[in-house]
Parts: sequence; structure tokens; C-alpha cells
Amino acid sequence: MEKRHQYRFSIMLDETDPDHRRAGDYLNRLGRKKARVVVKAILAYLDQEKEVSAVQKSEVRRPKKPDVEKQIEKTDRMLSIDINECSINEAEVALMRKNFDKLGHKD
Repeated sequence: MEKRHQYRFSIMLDETDPDHRRAGDYLNRLGRKKARVVVKAILAYLDQEKEVSAVQKSEVRRPKKPDVEKQIEKTDRMLSIDINECSINEAEVALMRKNFDKLGHKD
């Protein structure tokens, strides 16, 4: 059976889970911009999953590199944004940082 509205969703967050409560509080403050933030979060998550998967597959085939090369490789993956040409808000930046940290990339 196919959904009547393919791109309409209803979700219920777990009010006993602190992460869900925090996310719910944030979504409630967004008003009519919820979909935009949810889409960006899901796309960021999918992109990171794809990158982690690609890195894990490539690590299986590659011989071990010296630590210096690993640090250079990690630096090359960092995103550099020219603030004068950027149209991202603070909430989006915070969300991206949180997702980045969840994948174990602590500074």
C-alpha cells in the first residue's frame, strides 16, 4: 500500500530521552522552518555515513601510513568556508558540529 502523501511525515519523539527532548525543544522554536532543518540534518548524516563507509573500505585495502600522512589526510578533509560567500545560520552550524562530534571527530 502506497502513502497518500509521499513527502508528509509525522513523528513522535520520546519525551523520556534527553536527546529527543532537546531536539523537540529546538524544533518547536523553529516555527515553519522545521522541514528545512530536518532535511539538512538527514542529508548531513547520510553524507557522513557515506564518507565513513568509504574510509572504512579504503582502510581495509591500504597499507598503514605513517602518523604524519594521516594528519595531512585528515586536514585535507576539513571543510573551509569563505564567510563572505556563506549563507548558513548558527543553528545549521551547531547541528553540523554536533553530527561531526558524534562520529568521533573531536578536536
